[in-house]
Amino acid sequence: MNERLGVIGLGRMGWALAARFAEQGADVRGWTRSGVDAGEAAASGFESVARIEDIVVASDVLILSLFDGAAVRDVLERLATFDLSDRLIVETSTISPNVARNALAAIEAAGGRLIDAPISGGPEMVSAGTIGLFVGGTTEDAARFWPIGALVSDKMAHIGDVGAGMAMKVVNNIVAYTSLQGVIEAVT
Repeated sequence: MNERLGVIGLGRMGWALAARFAEQGADVRGWTRSGVDAGEAAASGFESVARIEDIVVASDVLILSLFDGAAVRDVLERLATFDLSDRLIVETSTISPNVARNALAAIEAAGGRLIDAPISGGPEMVSAGTIGLFVGGTTEDAARFWPIGALVSDKMAHIGDVGAGMAMKVVNNIVAYTSLQGVIEAVT
């Protein structure tokens, strides 16, 4: 794979993504709004960068793993101020589908492409390469992401346009929660 990866957001999930990509031989950099220790990043196999503009310049594919919709909105707005020519932005957080849909025009105006690929599973599943990914975006953009997603996932599905992956993830969570509640009621 020739794509240079940049992981934006290095909480538990983002760190696991960056480390897994590096373990699988990818060229990976990481940036987080709160900063990251370069030595800790290097010990996990990836390079830390100090500024968001540095990760944009050094990456072909930017993978966002952020806490909530407000954080994602903030980062997407910041990314849209840069030249994103030939860059693919991949939003992996479990948030409202409208966050990605509303950012799409600005990302495209900056020359970039945007897909959503929310993660089903936790950091331990990222490390094992067994997460599920629901992908929303154009067929071409999903195809570009496929070999990258395959480094962390053994279950991927292209669901539809931008936002469709997030919508499916919300449905998935509702079904899982409802099932869990049913089991709790039955046991009680």
